[in-house]
Amino acid sequence: MSIRTKILIGFGTLMLLIMVITVTGISRINTINKNLTEINDVNTVKQRYAINFRGSVHDRSIRVRDFVLLENTNEKNTTLKEIRELETFYTDSEQALDRIFAGRQDSTQEEIGLYQDIKRSQDETLPLIERIISLETEGNESAAERILLEQARPAFQLWLDRINAFIDYKESQNQVLTDQTRSVASVFLILMITVCAAAVVIAVIIPLWVLKSVMLLHKVADRLNDIGHGDGDLTSRINVKSTDEVGKVAGDFNSFVETLQGIMKTVKKSVDGLARTSEGLSGSVTATQNALQNIDNDIRRVCDQMDVQSKEVSDVSQTMGRIGDNIAALNQIIERQTKSVNESFEAVEQIVSNIQSVTDTLENNAARFTHLTEASEEGFKNISDVQEKIRDISAKSEKMSEANAVIDSIASQTNLLAMNAAIEAAHAGESGKGFAVVADEIRKLAEDSAAQSKSISTALKDLVSAVSSVVQTSEKAGHSFEEVKQAISTVTEEQNDIRRVMDKQRAENRQVSTAFEIIRNLTDEVRTRAAEMNSGSKNIMKKTEALVEITAGINTSMQSMTQNSADIKQAVETVVTLGTDTQDGVQTVQAEIGRFTV
Repeated sequence: MSIRTKILIGFGTLMLLIMVITVTGISRINTINKNLTEINDVNTVKQRYAINFRGSVHDRSIRVRDFVLLENTNEKNTTLKEIRELETFYTDSEQALDRIFAGRQDSTQEEIGLYQDIKRSQDETLPLIERIISLETEGNESAAERILLEQARPAFQLWLDRINAFIDYKESQNQVLTDQTRSVASVFLILMITVCAAAVVIAVIIPLWVLKSVMLLHKVADRLNDIGHGDGDLTSRINVKSTDEVGKVAGDFNSFVETLQGIMKTVKKSVDGLARTSEGLSGSVTATQNALQNIDNDIRRVCDQMDVQSKEVSDVSQTMGRIGDNIAALNQIIERQTKSVNESFEAVEQIVSNIQSVTDTLENNAARFTHLTEASEEGFKNISDVQEKIRDISAKSEKMSEANAVIDSIASQTNLLAMNAAIEAAHAGESGKGFAVVADEIRKLAEDSAAQSKSISTALKDLVSAVSSVVQTSEKAGHSFEEVKQAISTVTEEQNDIRRVMDKQRAENRQVSTAFEIIRNLTDEVRTRAAEMNSGSKNIMKKTEALVEITAGINTSMQSMTQNSADIKQAVETVVTLGTDTQDGVQTVQAEIGRFTV
């Protein structure tokens, strides 16, 4: 039997035991988990709700008794409220338990019957409670107490007994499931111990069985160790008796040693011939190395000269580049100067045009100022005539005031005369009545004359005041016309000065315009010359760039030659080193081969 089969049998047996343990463990753990789930998540929950039933029924029986026996209304109301709260607590637990029964199909008929008994007791007792409360509320205490003792008390007792029966049934179910779980755990523990002991026995027996077949490998290892250290006898062989893998390995080892013996004989002959060839190759490589050294020196001198030439060409290229940049910058400056000259020329032309326009305006203004001067002189003359006439009116107004004073004096005297006449008429009696009428009329006429004289005096005063105001105004107007006349004269003189300055400025601007025309022509010529310089500079740059590229190509070729020369030199040095190493290796191989017995 082969070692592979033995190992497979051993590990197969162990794997089988592990699978048996795993499958059995899963089955037992599922059973335990199912039982624990049944106990904790179903039976215990149902039992807890049943305990809630019992507490609610027990407390309600006590509260109903207290409700019947208590006489204080407040205490009765408090007790009734507690009864209602206990009913709500019972209803909540009942609804939760109903959901559990509705959601699970594994409930036994006995369990369902017990739960139905509890519901029947509930249906029987609740009407009694309501009837007792109703009678007590109506004041019929004796009937309420009789129903409490004769009907409600046995109903409460039966209700509690049925709830306790349901609780005891769930407790017995939990006890059965607990015993089953303990039994499963005990059996699983015994199985684990048995399988573990069997695995330990198999784990000890299989290695001993396999090691017995592997002992032959020690001999193979010893022979390989001798060969590995170079002290082996390639003429000896291992005695093989087994036919398993180890036996095949030992037989293959004998074949290997026999083949190695033949190879070593051939290598020994080849190494001897290689030693002779290495001695001849060493001389040829030395001559080649000297020739390559001379070629490398020549290439280095050429490379140095090419570096100098490349640097000079690069400097020329950079100088030409800077010249080209300067010419381009100069061309841009000339373009900006041309633009500025053109703009300046246009500005000067605009200034000349503006000066001409201003001159024309000044000439038009001169005619207008001449007309304005004549009009102001005519106005000043008219103002003077008006002043004279107003002064004449003022003098005549004063004479009218004097005449009015005379009239007023005459009126006063006439009034006095009329008073005297009236007095005399009164002295005359009847003969003086006609004279009295005349005197009265004269008095009235004198009074009217005095009144009119006062009105005339007032009017004359107003007239004199108005004439005086007009005289003052006319005098101010005369002064204003005089100032206007002087201002017009001054403006006329200043305008004449401006015309003379503008004429001079126009002549000078014409000279500037002529000079700008000459500058513009010179700028155009400079721009043309700069464009020719820029074109020539670009041609030189192209030639210089071509020269730089050619120089760079030559330099690259020389660098490549230098690198190739260095590579050849390195290769020759490598060959020399390899030749030396070959000689050393041949000597070493010869020494090592000499250690084997072939």
